[in-house]
Amino acid sequence: MISLRWILLLAGLLFIVGLALWEMRRSRQAAGSRTVRNEPVMENPAPLPAPLAATPRSSDASRPLPVVEWPQIDEESAPVVDALPIVDTATAALDRPILDWPPEGVRRICNLRLMPRAERFAGRALRQSLLACGFAHGEFGIFHLAGIGNRVIVSAANLARPGLLDPDNMDYQHFGGINLFTVLPAPMPDQEALDQLFAIGERLAERLDGVLQDGEGRALNAAGLVSLRQNMLDQGSPDAAAGGG
Repeated sequence: MISLRWILLLAGLLFIVGLALWEMRRSRQAAGSRTVRNEPVMENPAPLPAPLAATPRSSDASRPLPVVEWPQIDEESAPVVDALPIVDTATAALDRPILDWPPEGVRRICNLRLMPRAERFAGRALRQSLLACGFAHGEFGIFHLAGIGNRVIVSAANLARPGLLDPDNMDYQHFGGINLFTVLPAPMPDQEALDQLFAIGERLAERLDGVLQDGEGRALNAAGLVSLRQNMLDQGSPDAAAGGG
């Protein structure tokens, strides 16, 4: 019984000593493994070098700055500048159709009316169609178709009086019809002049979707055009001029 007590006492003493030694060892290991953390040191950045002052180039050193001066214009004495181009009148006269109608007591006017099928002709389409058929603007403010020698064969006028067709304003207008006419005797045989009149009338009617009429406003079909042309031709024959027949 006594021996068991000593054994337990010795065992307890050894346990206490071992526990003390283990605690001492752990404390040493913890102290050895602890590292000192160094905080980063913030350093002020070095100041940037001052920018170099711009020095003028030797070639620009003596060059003065340009000075812009606006001209002073006296509004009362300033000349009026015409923005229109200068036209050589001699050249313009050559290009202008030559109107050489016979005297009033001798001439005979043969005409056709070109009327729109619906509403009115657009001025832009009418102007472009006349130009496409070879017409040029000329005397009396109307369009003329010239032939050999630049002499007028067929003319086109506004059906509404006074008949003017202004190419500068036509694009903004509408027209109820135009009057196509030739004045006989023409610079060519009457038959050829009438052929030109009727051919131009049919061409414009096709381009503008129009209807051809006689001078009295009667619509003309193919047969009516042939009959009217022949009647115009017969009126200029010597027998008709003498009152015979």
